[in-house]
Amino acid sequence: MRSAVLARLFDSRPRLPSARALLLEEMAAQQGRLVYWLPVFLGCGIAAYFLLTVEPSIVPGVFSVLLIGSAIAVFWPFRNGSERNLVTFAALTGLFWVALGFTAAQIRMDVLAAPVLGKEMRYADVTGTIRDLDRLDEEGAVRMTLGNLLIEDLKPGETPHLVRIKVHDGVGLRNGKRVKVLAGLHPPSPPVSPGAFDFQRYSFFKRLGAVGFAYNRPEIVGADKSGVRELLDNLRQSVAERVAARVAWPDGAIVTALSTGEVAAIPEEDMEAMREAGLAHLLALSGMNVGMIAACVFFLSRLLMAAFPGFALRHPIKKYAAVFGLLAAIGYTLFVGANVPAVRAVLMTGVVMIAIMLDRWALSLRLVALSALAILLVSPEALVGASFQMSFAAVTALICFYESVHIKVKELYQAAGWFRRGALYILGVCVTTIIATGATAPFSLFHFQQLAMYGVLANALAVPIMSFMVMPFIVLSYITIPLGLDFLTLPVAGLGVEWTRAIAHWTTGMDGAVWLVPGWPVSAFALVLSGSLFMLLWRGRLRFAGLVPLVFGAGIAVSSPPPDLLVSSSGRLVAFRGSDGELYASTLRSDRFDRENWARQLGVDEESGVTRWPAEGKIEGRGLVCGELGCRLELKGRRIAVRFSPYGLSEDCAWADLVVSREPVKPWLCGETAVIDRFDVWRDGAHSVRLSGDEIVVHTVAEERGQRPWTGSNSR
Repeated sequence: MRSAVLARLFDSRPRLPSARALLLEEMAAQQGRLVYWLPVFLGCGIAAYFLLTVEPSIVPGVFSVLLIGSAIAVFWPFRNGSERNLVTFAALTGLFWVALGFTAAQIRMDVLAAPVLGKEMRYADVTGTIRDLDRLDEEGAVRMTLGNLLIEDLKPGETPHLVRIKVHDGVGLRNGKRVKVLAGLHPPSPPVSPGAFDFQRYSFFKRLGAVGFAYNRPEIVGADKSGVRELLDNLRQSVAERVAARVAWPDGAIVTALSTGEVAAIPEEDMEAMREAGLAHLLALSGMNVGMIAACVFFLSRLLMAAFPGFALRHPIKKYAAVFGLLAAIGYTLFVGANVPAVRAVLMTGVVMIAIMLDRWALSLRLVALSALAILLVSPEALVGASFQMSFAAVTALICFYESVHIKVKELYQAAGWFRRGALYILGVCVTTIIATGATAPFSLFHFQQLAMYGVLANALAVPIMSFMVMPFIVLSYITIPLGLDFLTLPVAGLGVEWTRAIAHWTTGMDGAVWLVPGWPVSAFALVLSGSLFMLLWRGRLRFAGLVPLVFGAGIAVSSPPPDLLVSSSGRLVAFRGSDGELYASTLRSDRFDRENWARQLGVDEESGVTRWPAEGKIEGRGLVCGELGCRLELKGRRIAVRFSPYGLSEDCAWADLVVSREPVKPWLCGETAVIDRFDVWRDGAHSVRLSGDEIVVHTVAEERGQRPWTGSNSR
């Protein structure tokens, strides 16, 4: 009797669901959300391609796409037959998009492959057609990109598709003109350290085979047939000239960037201030600018139509205004140059305007997913760029947030008066900035090793100026410039830019305006990104499992030590990070670009945190002693000798655990002592050294990149 009562009591207790039931419940909650994951799977395939150190054959990728695609086609009628079928279908779909991303990247590489200059040419007669012109300063310096090239001493099969040349006097140059110039050319530069930005890869996918500078003013020798592209380029240049005439430098450079997409002329100090203030997105031709243009045209055209009551009562002027807004977004994107952020923005803006025409809610993750798919399928290389990553991270986080609160916000806005609506707008700017900053923080820390700490304050002050003063008057300037009335619009836009610049410089002048951190390992970034994406896209209790890789990745980022010693690819620059957090460099003249990037990668202030080694003598407390022939350094209990001359190498080899030499070192001379010499950096590029206990761990650019179609010489 007692056992029977206990059995009934046991049976009546609530039972916890099984792991299988929980999994099925979570899978059921993802109904209709598979499309959100398609760009993630596609991106995984693209990332896998770029992470390889050897170039794979295209045959396995194409075969995998066809095989998995065929399996999906066969399985399609049975996908909803059971839970097992649903899981199988989802797995096959994920694998298909991974394989498709991998193969799309391979195809894109084959399509864009073009010759790259093999070695430096100190003097070369270059004849080509101007494809692009970027104004660099107010003195008339430009950077021109030439195509349809003839370069002396180079055969047609060795001639790059495009070269980029800096010209000190670009007055009179126009897109479509054929020019001849005496220039110095060199191949695109390799990364300045293992894991740093790969300009060679960037140039490869731009079909840019050489860069250089002009010795003389280019001579115009003719003109190619002009087409739509040349027409747009010349229109951009005409607008830039009108801006330069109406708006003083440097405000005019930013107005030009917003009007034409020509950002190269913005002074570096202003660009740096905008970055450190968290306002760089205002200069990027991305979602905010395209959205502002569309919104300005939408509201202005709707206001104009509403001024005629008879017309407004008989026609859906809101939908007409959406058409004008869509056309404005497309036209602006084409005019400023269809880069990846602008294309993404115009796709999303277009869907928003179409949704207004159809009386539908426009903002959704489906829209973001489809935009990402379109861009990644056409330009897979965009995935590895900071611009694509940060723009989609911000948009995804913002839509996830506003999807959950938009009904409440709409009710508050409709019930508010003008004052409360203004307060809601400012609050919206602050909330949007906080969410966007949080979403893009991992990307900013990974790519740029810094984070703006006063971004909310700067955006709260600057975004209204850009929204209601700068961008509307830039829109009006497109109308007033042909009429000769741009003196009414461009100075107003310039005044707004002046105020925005003042906000940026004021913000960055505050204590602690920028948080500098050493560079993250790729593994840490991948874990943080995967955890964040899972928490954003997954629906259900299991979404909090994304905290595991997120926290683990953050722990790796914090605990991974930065390199202790760096050697440039030329061998002329050696630097180490002291225990005080400063960077100590062997020279401040040679390889300046490398040194500035090293400082940023190590989380060191580029201006105040870099100290030059003494020509002779020592730095107290840093274990560094220098003489005429070289320096000796004791770092983390290890002895390092840096030789500027081949003399005295044998003594250094006997004393040191690591020898860094600007000259070649014979293999037998140093025995078991680790050596980095001129041949090493010539062959393998820049070196980074980590001192860990009794180990000296050396990484090289060649080791990190392997042998890919874009990896030319690792040295300069």
